[in-house]
Amino acid sequence: MGYLAGSLLESDQSVARFGEFEADLVTGELRRDGQVVKLQRQPFEALALLLRARGGLVSREVFRRTLWPAAVHVDFDRGLTSAIRKVREALGDSGRTPRFIETRLGRGYRFICPVQFCGAAPARAIAAPDPAVLPGSGVPRRVWVAGRAAAWVGIAVAGAVLVAAAGWAFTLP
Repeated sequence: MGYLAGSLLESDQSVARFGEFEADLVTGELRRDGQVVKLQRQPFEALALLLRARGGLVSREVFRRTLWPAAVHVDFDRGLTSAIRKVREALGDSGRTPRFIETRLGRGYRFICPVQFCGAAPARAIAAPDPAVLPGSGVPRRVWVAGRAAAWVGIAVAGAVLVAAAGWAFTLP
C-alpha cells in the first residue's frame, strides 16, 4: 500500500524523480539532492496525486474526494490552496512562473515537469543516536546538565537573598 490512501503502487513505481527532487510515494518522503525536505502529510498526498497523473490535469473534485473524505467538513478551497502553496514552497516553485505545478484556474492543477518513476530508493544507513548529546539540540548532555544545575543554584541563591532581605526589613524599627 502506498502513502497515498487508496492507491496501490507497483514496486517499480514507488519513487518519482523530477528536477533535483525525489518523492518516495511509499514512505511519504520528499528529498532534494538527497536531503530530506519537510512536507506535511496532506501536501505530500497532493504532490503524489499530481505526480501519479503524469502531466494530466488533477481536478479540484479529485483532490476533494482523495484528500478530504466525505465525513470531513472543512473549507475545501482554502485547504487545497494551502496544500498546493506548501508543496510549491517545498519545491521552490512559483504560481506566477511555475516550474513544477501549473494552476488551471477553477479546474485544478497539473504537474508540468518531466517525471521518471523507478523502484524504491536505496536504504540509507541510520546512525545510532549519540547518548552524550541531548536529543534534538546538538548540545552535549554534560553541558546541558551543568547549565541546568547552575540555574537551580542561581534560583536558590536569589531565593535566599530575598528571604534575608525580607527578614532584615522586618527587624528595622
